[in-house]
Amino acid sequence: MNIICQAVAYAGIYECDIVSDANLAVEQKFVEHVAEYGFSYGTDAEYAFRLDQFAKTDAKLQEINSKPENLYVVEHNKFSTMTEQEFKRHLGRKPAVEHDSVTELSTTNLSASVDWRAKGAVNPVQD
Repeated sequence: MNIICQAVAYAGIYECDIVSDANLAVEQKFVEHVAEYGFSYGTDAEYAFRLDQFAKTDAKLQEINSKPENLYVVEHNKFSTMTEQEFKRHLGRKPAVEHDSVTELSTTNLSASVDWRAKGAVNPVQD
């Protein structure tokens, strides 16, 4: 196992004393993540940096998912390799189009349930 670590460290991809099975599993998930989102990194240093960010995110996700009181599961997404500063640039999205008028919907003959999407009152999901 130590020989693998030395080879990987020599290539400049990852620094470690011993490459554990856990490190290999995280790197495998990282490689799959990179392929899924079509990321590419121009240097070994950038690859190592993004792998480190991914590993930190993976540890946080595992911590959240390990709590039995949580009734939800969190997973990786396209933001998993970003730093906190990079992620914050994606917050606070403003609509591309400003609307000057509001369309009022009729309140007569209301049914028991309404699909507001069909009425045009809800915009599509935005990324």
